[in-house]
Amino acid sequence: MIKIENRYEFIRTLLTLSMFIAFFNSCSSNNAPAVETEVVTTLTQLNISYFTDGAGGSDIMEMKEIRDLVRTKKEKLLPILVDNLSNLDTTNSVLNDSENVPLGYVCFDLLCSIAGPSEDWYDIECGDDGLWACVNDEYYIPFLFTVENMKKIRRSQNNWRMLLESDRLKLDTAYQ
Repeated sequence: MIKIENRYEFIRTLLTLSMFIAFFNSCSSNNAPAVETEVVTTLTQLNISYFTDGAGGSDIMEMKEIRDLVRTKKEKLLPILVDNLSNLDTTNSVLNDSENVPLGYVCFDLLCSIAGPSEDWYDIECGDDGLWACVNDEYYIPFLFTVENMKKIRRSQNNWRMLLESDRLKLDTAYQ
């Protein structure tokens, strides 16, 4: 039994115990930061070659690391990808075999690859060729994260976030 001499000491002891309990509860039950770190690390280390030649296509879903992420993380991936759409961190992926692609674009590529088709963000009738050429403009993220493009990128990220929060952004049924 703990003997407490005065009220101040009693309150301080209660606060200390409360903080201790809260800390250990958060450590044991919340693995979201670990999942995000794993996803971001995997995407940063990928070696994807993107081209602006209009040929379109991405081989991101052909990579074992990505298939494993999608299989194991499923719905946890969508908010992580949306949160990182404007991330400027450099990846091992390259544009036109010369310029490193920011993490935000790799997240955009994966997000478009695993999100269920929806007229909200994708023009289903579109016949254009090119990587993500059929993504509606208000959701499109350009390759280059220049100062001029950052306003559009953040606006697009907010549009994706609104889709996610309104429960209109779902994994494609092929990945559920």
